[in-house]
Formats: sequence, structure tokens, C-alpha cells
Amino acid sequence: MSESDNENNFGQFTLPETESVIFTKKVKPTINSTTIDTSITETTIISTETTTILTTSTDSYPATINEWYPTVSLLKRYEFTGSNFQSMVIADVNEDNHADIVIGDRANSHLMIFLNSANNQFNNGIPHDIDFGIGYLFKADMNNDNKIDFIGFQGGSSTLMIIIYNTANGTFNRTKTLKMNSKIKYIDLADINQDNYMDIVVVYNGIPGVYIVFNMANGNFSNETRYEMKDLVNRFKVLNIHDNQRFNLILGYNDGHVSILFGSHNKSFIDEVNYSPESYVHTILLNDIDNDNNTDIIIGNRDRDFNFQILFKENSDTFYQSVKYPVELDNTFLTIGDLNNDQQSDIILGHNSHQRIGLYFNVGNRTFINSTIYSTDFEPQNAQLVDINNDGYMEIILIGTDSIVSYIEILSIYP
Repeated sequence: MSESDNENNFGQFTLPETESVIFTKKVKPTINSTTIDTSITETTIISTETTTILTTSTDSYPATINEWYPTVSLLKRYEFTGSNFQSMVIADVNEDNHADIVIGDRANSHLMIFLNSANNQFNNGIPHDIDFGIGYLFKADMNNDNKIDFIGFQGGSSTLMIIIYNTANGTFNRTKTLKMNSKIKYIDLADINQDNYMDIVVVYNGIPGVYIVFNMANGNFSNETRYEMKDLVNRFKVLNIHDNQRFNLILGYNDGHVSILFGSHNKSFIDEVNYSPESYVHTILLNDIDNDNNTDIIIGNRDRDFNFQILFKENSDTFYQSVKYPVELDNTFLTIGDLNNDQQSDIILGHNSHQRIGLYFNVGNRTFINSTIYSTDFEPQNAQLVDINNDGYMEIILIGTDSIVSYIEILSIYP
């Protein structure tokens, strides 16, 4: 990997030859599997131009139906001709205690910043010019200045990754472009070696393995450390085990199976557990879904099976209970958040080809119900949850595109 900067940044250097780390495996735990029916028994459908509400009658859930089946309505919509919005993060860019929207535009060489004025209004978008379009966007404090920075790459055949350093006044005066060794498939950010600096973990198109680029501070990065894999990785997530100073890897492979690699203290893995969702993994997230103080693994699948799956962590470090939740439509992205203020983590699924999103409500006991479908007129690419006006209710920020126009919709959720 080589690295280059713009005129305001550090000099150029070439990283040393890649270091290889051999995977070692001693134990193969197992995962128990369960399927939970999320089908709707009694359904009422109310249709408007943009919203379809599905409500379900059941004795298992609270009698106050609006507690579980809120109305989703459109607050505001933005349109951008000639753009391709695919990835988004929510962050307080200018440190005014209001959540702003940051979007990567794959069709244009800029980052779009929408500053929040705290009255359900955002500015019309401030483009920040960069060297290439962004298809995948992430956030983290990359230089320990207590400001949220942005990390992105284009996808496809690109080998370039960019770090955009935030000044916290709505501007960005420094970027760093990293030229990786191959075409970037996906990345994650984590403090792998627990030196209080966020490192970059990468998988490449067509190359088995996971690569770690360590953040050496002052804008410098180490050589790649390679973890060899037998199969091609499509999506992955890093789980840091802070109390033991080690990390686990959750890997979704191109052939549809998922494995969890349990890390040791010597840059190798001692345990592995595999399971086969038999579908293409598009999302892996971490969250305590059942509020038992254990980090669960949430997996979004597409193509063969219409479902999402959760690996619930039990008391053992290496034991997970797998639960599959069938849904009605193919899904292309998954987002987690508390939709109805009940202190439970709910799920939003993006049904891209059907131009809609589905809201799945966590009702406890590892059970979800689907009660709300929001339909639009474009293909949703990403959704995030945020309370934009600090009124105690979450809003959904939805982005997507048709063939020539990109859209941002701000959706309210009220009981």
C-alpha cells in the first residue's frame, strides 16, 4: 500500500512488504439454530402516496396498538440530479449538539454535508471537493482530536481510500488519500492493538484474506498485516474484546457462509465457528438486541432467502444461538435503532428493488414483528436513525436513487 496527500498534508511514503499472519484453529464450537415466524395474522392496510401502514392484532403484545405501530410520514425531500447517493453517516460535524447528515456521492468527486438547524430543517448541502466519488462512507476520530472524521472509498475497481479530517466548524482543511494494494471490497474501523488510535481493516476483491493497516498517529500508517482465509470475504465486522486485549472477526463469505474467528493474544485465532445462512450477506452489525449485556451479531441476507438473522451471544465466549427471521421481500441493507422509544433495538430493512423500507419492532424475548412499510418512488440505498430536533422521537433519514436523480427523505415516526 502506498499513500499520498493533498497539498495541505503529509508527504508520501511506501509501506514495507506485507506481513503475513497464519490462522490457527484449535476448537470448533457450534451454533444452535432457530427460526421465528414473523408472519402477520390479522392485517389492516392504509395507503397514501408515500406510506403504507400494516397493523397486526395479537394477544402476545401490548393492547395499545400505536405503541408498536407508529405512523411514518414524509417531513422533507431533497432531489439532486446527476448524483449517486449510496452511503451516509450521521455526525455532529460542526459540534453544535445537532446531528448533521454526511453523504458520499459516487458520481461526483465531493462529500455532501447537510448541517442541521434543529427545526427539522437542513441546509441545501455543502459540497466538499475530494479526489474521487465515494460509494462507501464511514466515520471515526482518526487523529485523536475529539472530532469525527470521515473515511471513504469508491468501490468497484478502485484501489483508493480517503480520510477527510474534520475541523468541527463545518469545513475540512486536510485530507489523506491511501492507495491500497488491490481493489477495495469493504473496510471496518477499530482500535485493533488498543493504542487509542483507530486502525483500518480491509478486504479486497478477488483476494482471500483480511488486511489490517495500523494507525501510527501523526497521519502515518503501518504496513498491512494479512490474515489468511480460504475463501473470499464479502462483508465483515471487527469485535474488540477490550478486557482481554484481543479481537474477534465476523466474516460473511462470497459463497454465503458466515464464520466467527475468536482471537488470541498473539495475533492469531484459536477458535472458529461456522454456520451457513445459504444466502448472500450484505450487512453485519453488532448490538445488544435482547438487553442481556452481551454483544449480538445481526446479519442481513439477500437473494436466496428473504430473512435477517441474529446470533445471540450466550454466557460462553464462543457460544451463539442463531435465530432466523423470515421476511416477505428481498432486502439490500439493514439498520438498527430504537424506533419507538421502548429501549429495545429495532430493525429497518431496505427493499431496494421494491422501492420501500420495512420497520421491524423488537417486542422482547428475541421476537420481532413487522408492522410498518414505507413506500417511495426511488430505490433506497441507506437509512439512518436520528432525533434531529431533540424532541425525543427518532426520525429516519433515507437516501436513494433512480437512474438519474438522487434523493434524501426525512421521515417522522410518531405513535
